[in-house]
Amino acid sequence: TATLGALTEAFLNNLYAYMAGLRVPTYANGNYVLAVNTTSCAQFKNSLNANQRSQATTEAELQQITNILNPGVVTDPNRMVGYVGTYCNFMIFATNAFGVGAVGTEGVQTEAMGTTRTNYAFGRDCIGRGIGTEFEIRRDNNDDFQRLGRYIWRSEESLIAIDVDPVGYSDVSNVPQQLRVFDVRVSG
Repeated sequence: TATLGALTEAFLNNLYAYMAGLRVPTYANGNYVLAVNTTSCAQFKNSLNANQRSQATTEAELQQITNILNPGVVTDPNRMVGYVGTYCNFMIFATNAFGVGAVGTEGVQTEAMGTTRTNYAFGRDCIGRGIGTEFEIRRDNNDDFQRLGRYIWRSEESLIAIDVDPVGYSDVSNVPQQLRVFDVRVSG
């Protein structure tokens, strides 16, 4: 049974249609990225199981489903930690950096439908990166009388989503803003 406002396959298909309709540029592989919190990731996996989408008829389908349901499997070394799989034209990544915890923590809010959790969908060229201090390699001062060499990589940098529109696309100017990051809230 479907849960109102949950992250499901149908929800992702509609989100893809919405973003494609706004001409949000995709990555080179034709997909968007969806960064989800762990609650939304569990909802999506449960929806796949409920719809029996975890059954495969070919070896390739079986491998794809295995990769989706097992976040520990990384099929492409260029993908980062948290990669869940590619589904409904979204490369899905799970994180606990936002949208977890009690109402009032970052990405968890109370709305008319109840508690919602924030996820982010985005297309190409949408992340800004700021570097406060370039990386440097530092040696630990505690070297056990020069018998031990310990080093760390240190830098100060941050990433931020550019052009987030939490209320929907409403720009009716002659040259409208081209949105690339969407605040996607689901029940949870």
